[in-house]
Amino acid sequence: MKDKTIFASMFALLFVGLIVSALAPLGVIWALNELFLFNIEYTFRNWLAMFVLFVVFKTSITKKS
Repeated sequence: MKDKTIFASMFALLFVGLIVSALAPLGVIWALNELFLFNIEYTFRNWLAMFVLFVVFKTSITKKS
């Protein structure tokens, strides 16, 4: 019973993480559009570019020297 609970909580955490990582680039594009009136379109290419920026800056900031 305890193993099923641990598995379910790990699955839920993974699911939430995937949803957040998919929506975060759209949130940044929205914020940039609202703050600076950039008029960036919500396309897959723009989402992918923002996702790549997240990955690059996340690894460069959290990487230990």
